[in-house]
Amino acid sequence: MRHMRRVWLVVACASFALASQVEAQISVFPRQNLSFGTLTPGVAEWVSPTDATRRAEVELVGSGNFTVLVEVPTVLKSASAGDMPVTFAAGDGVLKWAKSNRSTSFTPGQAVDVRIPPGIGGAYVWIGGAAQPSSNQRPGDYAGVITVRIMTAGT
Repeated sequence: MRHMRRVWLVVACASFALASQVEAQISVFPRQNLSFGTLTPGVAEWVSPTDATRRAEVELVGSGNFTVLVEVPTVLKSASAGDMPVTFAAGDGVLKWAKSNRSTSFTPGQAVDVRIPPGIGGAYVWIGGAAQPSSNQRPGDYAGVITVRIMTAGT
């Protein structure tokens, strides 16, 4: 059976925009890329945002009120093998507060308002999704970029 090589999404960019009036003090740290592993042509592969070894993870350190927007691609690219569709659905994003059992799910690609109280240490953004290789998908290394944007009022 023919298998594709590595397939992953890179959390390559995290941006922070700050309003003139400070509402949040947040530092953003990409911690882990989303990895689909080795795929079989014609067989979709879904990675849960709670899968600690394969999900993407971004750490938010600090506190305040802000909006998180996780921008996701619609295809993964390969220099030698073309494109592969990738999808993100409701619940493929999870925001998990540090030092707490509290979490909330969201849909990557849609903004989510966040409040991290002082003293809680921050939060984690976990991202899953589904790779959709076609039955004639060519073997190769596929990759894409997930961008996490942190925005405060006025930005």
